[in-house]
Amino acid sequence: MSLKYPALQKIRALRPDWRAGVLAATAIGDLVGLEGDFVAVSTVTATPRRIREADDADKAIYGWTVNDALGMSRMISRGVEGLITDDPATARKVLEVRAQLSAPERLLLSLADIIGLETVKQ
Repeated sequence: MSLKYPALQKIRALRPDWRAGVLAATAIGDLVGLEGDFVAVSTVTATPRRIREADDADKAIYGWTVNDALGMSRMISRGVEGLITDDPATARKVLEVRAQLSAPERLLLSLADIIGLETVKQ
């Protein structure tokens, strides 16, 4: 992942089998037109609408930098395809816990995010 297109192009040339993406560090317009397999955006920019637009264009959105379990769960509920984190152990635990939730429980988590409810941290 890189902020700069030349670096992204070099990675793609050296390792065409690796997923490579762009880090969109600032608020910009149409993210789906950016080169790369994915676009990494801040959690503020990773809105459900933006994620749907990217999905419709077959572009993956990754959320960054997400280091707390609640934020990770929120981003997963929104539909990001990847998380950029300094705490992969917590991300793995969040994925394990979410995998054990029923469909209605996952739906409730998504709805809580949509209407702006804060869920309880444990």
